[in-house]
Amino acid sequence: MFLIFFIILNGINLINSQITIQAYISIKCEGGYYYKGSGRNCSLCKAGKYCPPQDNSMYNCSAGTYSPEGSSECLICPNGAYSPEGSSECLICPSGTYSPEGSSKCLICPNGTYSPEGSS
Repeated sequence: MFLIFFIILNGINLINSQITIQAYISIKCEGGYYYKGSGRNCSLCKAGKYCPPQDNSMYNCSAGTYSPEGSSECLICPNGAYSPEGSSECLICPSGTYSPEGSSKCLICPNGTYSPEGSS
């Protein structure tokens, strides 16, 4: 896991002959990790989500895409498969349906046609 720390000094206060320094630490996580908002560690991005580098946030994969745990980007579902938003894997279209690449659902075959499982 890779962390980048930035320390920003926010002034020096002299109170009763004591020096008080306030500092803010800014953490930047590498791709595939996000920051929970406390502590000094980045956490592994969850499956079905992506965590871009230097962003510190975790986002849902859009419909038609998926991601395994620790991803910095989502992958497109192949022909014959689909996924709803926030998926960790693509699902195979059942017999009698089909889907093009990046689909959020399977489409029913037109009347008079048929397709085996996983068809595009």
